[in-house]
Amino acid sequence: MKRVGNLWPRVIDFENLLRAARKAQKGKRYRQNVLAFNYNLETELLALRDALQTQTYRPGNYQCPSQLRRVGQIPTN
Repeated sequence: MKRVGNLWPRVIDFENLLRAARKAQKGKRYRQNVLAFNYNLETELLALRDALQTQTYRPGNYQCPSQLRRVGQIPTN
């Protein structure tokens, strides 16, 4: 396996962060938090890049909406 070094500058590159933001919002474009993030997209991405550079970035709590569903069972005789 070949080792690749010096990836961090490419990870925190603005274009890479923009691509990642677009990929993360796919299918969620009209959610309130995505709309708020996109309203100040450039500012948000620059703040994220600065936090990553200074190693002060802390991810927020993951929020998963609970979705209850009914599971049916095939009747057996």
